[in-house]
Amino acid sequence: LTIQPGEIVIMTGPSGSGKTTLLTLIGSLRSVQSGSLEILGKELSGATKNEMVEVRRNIGYIFQAHNLLGFLTAQQNVQMPFEMNQSISF
Repeated sequence: LTIQPGEIVIMTGPSGSGKTTLLTLIGSLRSVQSGSLEILGKELSGATKNEMVEVRRNIGYIFQAHNLLGFLTAQQNVQMPFEMNQSISF
């Protein structure tokens, strides 16, 4: 599976078919158990936790249960990760 920058991909399938597993692997939220997985030019098979963190810092990931903070506006919720990482400008 190759996804190009800016490409929109829709994944469907029955319960238990591996959609969530694939998304957590792509998002570097789960370790690769076997095989090969390259995300943003980095091989994640055998990656350390720090290497996985670096990949996550470059991936936008929206969860179905997004866990927004109710006391913040939508803009503040989106802005917060940028404020926490000073190396990113917005």
